[in-house]
Amino acid sequence: MYTDEWKKIKTKVPGTLWGKVEGLGFDSPNTAVITALENLISDPELKNSVKEQKIKIQELGNRLEEERKRTQELQRELEIRMEETQNQIKDLKKDIEKAERREIYLEEIHNNYMLQVQTLIKQKQIVAPGEKKPWWRFW
Repeated sequence: MYTDEWKKIKTKVPGTLWGKVEGLGFDSPNTAVITALENLISDPELKNSVKEQKIKIQELGNRLEEERKRTQELQRELEIRMEETQNQIKDLKKDIEKAERREIYLEEIHNNYMLQVQTLIKQKQIVAPGEKKPWWRFW
């Protein structure tokens, strides 16, 4: 059939596609591939269709590359935001700790004040338990 040097190619095709090829009467993958390649070379419309498909594939590849770059940029932005959020969380935890310490400090001041007031009340009761000032004296 051919006197030229033969080139061995190896390819995998989906089972459903091969089932359709067998339905066309091809028993051998070799004859099916040779027939398809001959038709590809001889049919100008098929050539144009293949060129269009290549262009579409390139466009899709370009779009995928752009989407990959956008995804990487978004991922970087999210990482930066996450780091900022974690820093804010740390700052808020520090603020909470400070507020807790202030609360404890204010409770201690309040308790000390109450103890002083109670001490003063007890001292006043001890110093002059029966002596009261008349109501018209202010000093």
